[in-house]
Amino acid sequence: MSYGTALGWLIQSITMSGATRPGDLDPSFDPGSGVEAGALVVQDDGKLIIGGGFTNYNGTAVANIARLNPDGSLDTNYLGSGGSIGAMQRLADGKLLVGGHFSEFGGLPRDQIAKLNADGSIDPAFVPQAGFKGYYPQIFALAVQTDGKIIAGGTFELTSVTNVNIVRLQSDGSVDPGFSVRNLGSVLALAVQPDGKIILGGTFGIRRVNADGTPDASFGPVSVSVPPATTYSVSVNAIHLYQDGRILIAGYFARVNGEIRNNIARLTSGGVVDAGFDPGTGSDARLRAMVVEPDGQIIVGGSFSNFNAFPRLQLARLLPDGAVDLGFKCDVDSSALTNRNPFFFGPYALGLQADGKVILTGVFQAVNGSERPGLARIFAGDSTDEAPRIITSPVDLTVSEGTNLTLNADLAGVPFPSIQWLLKGSAIAGASGHTLRLQNVLSKDAGDYAIAISNSLSVVTGLVARLTVLPAPSIPGAADVGFGPGDALENPRSFSLPGGALRSWINSVAAQPDGKILAAGIFSSFDGVMAKGFVRLNGDGSLDRAFLSNAIALKSDLPYVDDVVVQSDGKILLAGNYSSVQGGSSILLGRLSRLNADATSDPTFIESVEADYPLGNGFRIAQRPDGKLLLSGGSLHFSVGGNRRGASEV
Repeated sequence: MSYGTALGWLIQSITMSGATRPGDLDPSFDPGSGVEAGALVVQDDGKLIIGGGFTNYNGTAVANIARLNPDGSLDTNYLGSGGSIGAMQRLADGKLLVGGHFSEFGGLPRDQIAKLNADGSIDPAFVPQAGFKGYYPQIFALAVQTDGKIIAGGTFELTSVTNVNIVRLQSDGSVDPGFSVRNLGSVLALAVQPDGKIILGGTFGIRRVNADGTPDASFGPVSVSVPPATTYSVSVNAIHLYQDGRILIAGYFARVNGEIRNNIARLTSGGVVDAGFDPGTGSDARLRAMVVEPDGQIIVGGSFSNFNAFPRLQLARLLPDGAVDLGFKCDVDSSALTNRNPFFFGPYALGLQADGKVILTGVFQAVNGSERPGLARIFAGDSTDEAPRIITSPVDLTVSEGTNLTLNADLAGVPFPSIQWLLKGSAIAGASGHTLRLQNVLSKDAGDYAIAISNSLSVVTGLVARLTVLPAPSIPGAADVGFGPGDALENPRSFSLPGGALRSWINSVAAQPDGKILAAGIFSSFDGVMAKGFVRLNGDGSLDRAFLSNAIALKSDLPYVDDVVVQSDGKILLAGNYSSVQGGSSILLGRLSRLNADATSDPTFIESVEADYPLGNGFRIAQRPDGKLLLSGGSLHFSVGGNRRGASEV
């Protein structure tokens, strides 16, 4: 039997048996030796156009763009050729916008953006006149308004207008002078609302502007952040706009408006985090691509290995509420790409065909174990109802008292199963996820753990895992296991890596008369809750959330605290850093503050001390018996009531 006959038989047998599952590779689409593309467009006729930085498709020379037939073969009648492509946008008339980094396209001068006819030839009526400039000007995102105007975002400056990283062009390529956006980082994603407002995503997070580029006061502001220890900056790489105005964003971030949302979040039309979309712990690495199916299910691609602690290799599908679709499994593998930076692995673009199949392209070598270098097509569609299964259960463990640990089970089942963890045969209250987090384990937590899952088809209980807990040492100096601060800090370190962002650490602690404990330092969260460098713990180590709420509301501009002292009257002295805007730039300066015992404002204390450097350089407070304060630190000068000093007495 020939290879072609065998392949045809395989395709026919799969189709006739109905054996395909969502996430299965479609063998009828064969890209041969493949290609690593970064952008794609699916045409109505089933053909697709791919763009990126490549010069060959399955042995045939091409120039960064190619059109493929529905079976993956090259459409040799397509005329497109040019420079490196970072974004593509199909137009209603069948033409195609391409943007990237190039000075010519199709043999004609074209500055970073070009318009192609349906056959790939250059549209001579569109000549960009923005004057892109910069170290390496590049377009990453394109969007078209209903009036035909074109919005281009990326990393660039312009000679024609003062905009940076974004521009709006008329349909002929000339600059629209009535559009101006200020203070943006790199623009990586765009979406235009029906009312003409524009959603921008990038290294600045997410913003919405009016049709003229002015900030939309009805949106947000939305805070998108990464942990303090992160070397890479925030990025919003993909945006999906729902018909009801909600906004889905994906990229690289850890929190949105202070709430944990690892790399994916959904917002209301006003920029508030949508509590109806909960992705759990999200992906464990960045997302680069996203497509939403007609039924609301969401396929995401990136460089991750797990999604909400479920093994999912670089591709996952989520239910409309953010839960992982356990009926969809597709492993996109880049491990065979040696001597490559894993940062760049994974799908970069996803496309949805009219028949529900999904195209993916990017930096990978195999899909579900089959060779598919950089380009593949998979089946999607509805997941078939399936009785719940426990794929992996926790194993027996022996730990010491005071340990934090997580028990995890990998599951399957459609509809998504209900979950209940059991200890010694009894249900554990609130333990209804596939991971069970045990903090500050004590001897009472020892015993046999199991997980029970159920859906409309069946009920299954997993194997028992026995947890043995060894007593903590009781010698002087041993840790008090009765004090449990949970996960405390993210990425705790005593120093920052060169060129990296700040690590998290505690600078100072102080006890209040009632036994509660104040902790100050450099951190943005404590035990998973947003914090601003200052928290209070109860006597057992748990977080005092009422105190924290007061502290954040009062000192929202004070991200780091260097020292904390409790006065004899219970009031709290803080030496910290705050954001000061000078000359249009936000800088950190030192400040001395005093709060009431519950972290509310003390109106009797005048904040007259300011340091010319952040106070994280060893700033300390000492109080004399007469109540006066001594201040010292790494700053060259303190300003007390406008008078500059080295060390100060207040």
